[in-house]
Amino acid sequence: MVEIAVRNAKLERKEKRCEGVRVWYCNWKCNLLVGAEQWRREEKEKEKEKEEEEEEEEEEEEAEEEEEEEEERVVQQQQQRMESSPTRLPSLLRHLHFH
Repeated sequence: MVEIAVRNAKLERKEKRCEGVRVWYCNWKCNLLVGAEQWRREEKEKEKEKEEEEEEEEEEEEAEEEEEEEEERVVQQQQQRMESSPTRLPSLLRHLHFH
């Protein structure tokens, strides 16, 4: 832990670092709980942001998978139609005139 004493205006201030978080304590009253609470709050906010980003990524991936599945279904339906109606091709050929 690093302690730095600073004179600022009329107040005597002391800075302590609690796990990387800088906290000012006025009149030399040091309370590490304040710094720890601030640090915990910031960590919780970071975790929430990460979770939200992960949820967004998962939703995007699910949407992409659904699109791919829908495309596969459409292709399969088209193939089934072609296989179920083999007489269509000869009937179409009849309408063509070869010269």
